[in-house]
Amino acid sequence: MSGAQRPPHVGAVALISFILLACGGAAGPHPWDVGELAAAAAQLGGSHAPGQPLHALLGHAMLALPLGSFVLRLSWLSALGAACASYAAGRAVLALVDRIDAVARAAAVLAAIAIALTPAVLRSAMRPEVYALALACVTGSAWALGERSRGYAHGLRVTAILAGLAFALHPPHALAIASMALVACVLMRPSRTELGSSLGLGLVVTLALIAYLPIRGAAGAPCWGDPTTPSGLWAYVSGAAYQRNLGTGGRDALAVARYLVVEGGGAPLIFGVFALRDRALRLPWGMALVAIVAALLQPFEERNPDNVAYDAPALALTFAAAAATLVRVTEDLPRLRLASIVLPLAPLCASLAGEHLVSADLPALETLAFETLSSPAPRALLVTRTDFVAASAMLGQSVDGLRPDVAVFAEGLATSSWHWRSLAGHPAFDGAPHRGAGRDPRHAYVVGALDHARGRVEIDVENASTIGGHGVVRGALLVEGPDSLDARSTAERTMGAVASSLAWTRDGDHGIGAQIVRDVVMRRAPLLFARSQGALARSELRVAAPVAARAIASLGDGPFARAPALLVRDPDFALASCEDAVRDIAVLLDQRGLPVLATAVLAAQQERGDDLAIAQLAAIELSDGLVPQARSTLDTYRARNPDVRSADLDALAAALGP
Repeated sequence: MSGAQRPPHVGAVALISFILLACGGAAGPHPWDVGELAAAAAQLGGSHAPGQPLHALLGHAMLALPLGSFVLRLSWLSALGAACASYAAGRAVLALVDRIDAVARAAAVLAAIAIALTPAVLRSAMRPEVYALALACVTGSAWALGERSRGYAHGLRVTAILAGLAFALHPPHALAIASMALVACVLMRPSRTELGSSLGLGLVVTLALIAYLPIRGAAGAPCWGDPTTPSGLWAYVSGAAYQRNLGTGGRDALAVARYLVVEGGGAPLIFGVFALRDRALRLPWGMALVAIVAALLQPFEERNPDNVAYDAPALALTFAAAAATLVRVTEDLPRLRLASIVLPLAPLCASLAGEHLVSADLPALETLAFETLSSPAPRALLVTRTDFVAASAMLGQSVDGLRPDVAVFAEGLATSSWHWRSLAGHPAFDGAPHRGAGRDPRHAYVVGALDHARGRVEIDVENASTIGGHGVVRGALLVEGPDSLDARSTAERTMGAVASSLAWTRDGDHGIGAQIVRDVVMRRAPLLFARSQGALARSELRVAAPVAARAIASLGDGPFARAPALLVRDPDFALASCEDAVRDIAVLLDQRGLPVLATAVLAAQQERGDDLAIAQLAAIELSDGLVPQARSTLDTYRARNPDVRSADLDALAAALGP
């Protein structure tokens, strides 16, 4: 076949994938681990366990690239990893078939497109993350092992090197590579010399990259742990803090399998059976099968892109194995071969991307991050509760040099001695932990930080419950102390832009960006009413919950005379969904002495499919002293949703009593 007649090469697919992903990359503060990964790369430090040293090294090299923001450059690094994963998978298909012709090239191209478009890859390929780079190591290993089956002498050694690189990015992906290599060894029976040299190379690469952590830790670089001692390094690299997430049960395995079948377009069921009678297909399908080990290391949660990224190795290898299978099983059907490749995979490739192949940038979060760091007074203590605020503060301080005078204390890290050491440069702290009186160790150390800072510096908190609700609102934060603040501060001016962004900005992956902003708006509202700024509170609430706009107008202006009912939040959302906002507004209406209107709002919400509105009604009835009615309402909810469990529902049931 002449060059003009050949179908596009997988290299073209990879290049186009990189361009599209790079154009839509996140360029500023973002959810999940973006802030801390960017901070680690900028400072050549270590991010959360197991440290991700290779990402820090590669990310730091991106500082030399004079284009765009640092976050955008790190997003390009992820896009490059996804493009390389797509390319290597396409080449793996060509390595796993008997002959390379037009049909084989078409299958390789379509498999590469499918991998580039699958949400398991896309959702981490347009923001700073380690998963796309680690997936490139996985598919590169599949390519190397495919070539080894055709006689390439160094395929197993290349796989070992890639496993070492993957371990320094994301160890579960390295475990998938090791499982793939085990399948290849069983099928190909390498010599002891080849096996020993491969293991040695992998170990050398792994240890060389892991050595980065104690070296940088000894140099004083910020690390999420103490890698300078053997025990500290082991705890860091092994991810001891996350061990409780390992060893998932059967339900999780079934959920993962269902996800792989659905996202794989049924390929595991349709084509996997051919591996039972075709020895040449045992290697690709064996690798795809054992790569699922990465996905089984923690519970499956589709809303979390980090969790779904664990499924990417098995999914990518499934696409490659399915493409190789289609080539082999249609060898005796020359007229139908090309159609048999294109027809099953082309619609799948066209439908995979869905909502994810759009720009991942969320400007509203950049405004919110700036507003949060601009709010505190000089040398204040900022106590954060959510990952976004903590990571955005790390990003602003380490990359942009913003507010180095502010001590950022993350409640979730209160029991970590290294986190206390990071405060040593602040005038109120010396790096030593301070413990107060609390209901558990984490709460005790949060109280200790607050007690130590009081009388020395201003205390700003993200959540009112941190200081018992006694304080005044300033932007997205609550400031402990009397109401003597100027409402016209910079924080209040920019907060208006943050709230209004809900009406025009993208929601983000599974709505997480909008949830972050909406959570701030809903936390601010009661505090604004307490400050007699009802007009501002109502304007922000209308943006957060437009379906309840008419009811919001009845909320008035001044403080509430009644305590709020228990808030019932959706356990499937990290922060505040649209439905959560409507239920919160019903609670505010009840606080204003409008229970009939609150009930009407919840009834309309329940008609829209939100059964948690029934549970919220029970909480309001309990707050109004209607205990028997509240029990009956909660029983109605339980009868309709017997499998739903959450801390809010448990608290409501406990308050109602037996």
